[in-house]
Amino acid sequence: MKMGRADTDGFAWAGKMVRPLSDKGEGTPASGLKRLFAVSKILGNEILRISALGLYRIFINGHRVGNDVLTPGWTNYDVRLSFQTYDVADLLRVGENEITIWVGDGWFRSPLMWIEERRVNVWGTRVAAIAEIRGGSGHDDILVATDDSWLSGETPVRKSQIYFGEIYDARFALRFEQGVAMVDFDRNKLIAHECGAVQELPALDPVAHWQDEQGRSIYDFGQNTAGYVRLSATAETDGNILVEHAEILDQDGMFYNGNYRSAEAIIRVSSDARGLTDYSPHFTYQGFRYVRVTASEGVGIGRIQSVPISSVPNSTASFRTGNPLVNRLFENAVWSHRSNFVDVPTDCPQRDERLGFSGDAQVFAGTACYLADSQDFLVKYVRELMVDQAEDGAISHISPHVVRVKPGKRRQAGSTGWGDAITVIPRRLYLQYGDRAILAEAFPAMIKWIDFVWSLTVDGIVRPPTTPGARGYCLGDWLQPKGPSSKPLPTIGDDAAATFYLFISTGYRCARRPDHREG
Repeated sequence: MKMGRADTDGFAWAGKMVRPLSDKGEGTPASGLKRLFAVSKILGNEILRISALGLYRIFINGHRVGNDVLTPGWTNYDVRLSFQTYDVADLLRVGENEITIWVGDGWFRSPLMWIEERRVNVWGTRVAAIAEIRGGSGHDDILVATDDSWLSGETPVRKSQIYFGEIYDARFALRFEQGVAMVDFDRNKLIAHECGAVQELPALDPVAHWQDEQGRSIYDFGQNTAGYVRLSATAETDGNILVEHAEILDQDGMFYNGNYRSAEAIIRVSSDARGLTDYSPHFTYQGFRYVRVTASEGVGIGRIQSVPISSVPNSTASFRTGNPLVNRLFENAVWSHRSNFVDVPTDCPQRDERLGFSGDAQVFAGTACYLADSQDFLVKYVRELMVDQAEDGAISHISPHVVRVKPGKRRQAGSTGWGDAITVIPRRLYLQYGDRAILAEAFPAMIKWIDFVWSLTVDGIVRPPTTPGARGYCLGDWLQPKGPSSKPLPTIGDDAAATFYLFISTGYRCARRPDHREG
């Protein structure tokens, strides 16, 4: 089963965006969509195109389609929505077929950001999906497409959100007893997925296992990752399993996840006497090294693994010295890259952020291009920055920008160092890959950004305002070890940091690769 991209994005969509009437809103059970359809002949070139407002899993005749996760990914859903294309001939059969789509909250309507800035129902209040299967010699035969004839119902995923985690009831019988409603959706917003899908990496077995004073099992997987657990369990009767996640142990060696702040990051699974076989969550992920498992009486944990996920699963760089600590430092960078490149470049994979901070992305972009092929991934991110750019040229601190959609008390845009991602990342893509196309595409946005910063200068020095949220407020020399988390004490002034970045964006010529001529 393979996922294609631009090879099929030229077809006009036959499917329509539909929402399941079984959906009760944010934080409620994920919904399923179902349709029976007939196939008279299989040519071997049948394809499925699909997207969703939310995250989806899709099945044909009971078999999952594809192996990528967290699809369709994270974009500015009100402007652009990715779709995926799959070869599905091997899942079809002559005669009656069944297609089923599960849709969860995902980034589309999970509460996002830290608790003081929490945004609920960021892009919409109802999940929806669009899909079609095409066949024929020119893919011009529509075998099935989403329309008002589909049925809907609740799924065993009883709750699933990015920060929260997932509640799953294996005992729940999937029933399709309700219909769907058509959604007023502009299909011109649909774009073929621009970068590699989020994939599972090889699973990690525990390197240590012990019980705490309350009899809960602690598993150490030996590596901090972004992903989720996969577990199997036996049960004598109905039982429950609670999985909690942590990155570290405290100074006494106890399980600790206080740094997750308001992100619950739990998995709660219920089963009957049949137990569980290789369960993993459907529409969420966590950043963790340790898990704490609490099982009800009569439930036995068989196998449990950590399953890392990433949009950049294949490394292109290696480094080895005679010093184990130096080697470990390099491995930390590799794992940080994998864990924070999950469809967008995030600041962290565990707590109540996991957001596409532009400052983090531009600082790491050069390293990312060496560690793995990051070209398509970063091009996609630059396009999100362009969507989020304000009329006055300010670039958002975060893309996709949840604050732009639901304005808050403070403006989350216009800081130098963060906004300079619109110049730094395209330049890096040119130096690393010779990508002139993204330079041309982003150039108008670059000019708008430079004009914005220049409007803050006095005699060539950028003079940012000191009031948080004001136009051009500078986050400055961030992440220093002293001072409040809202504005750490810097080692240089905001005017110096801001002016340095203006110089980086405008003040020197791009270094030329030996094989590049002046153009």
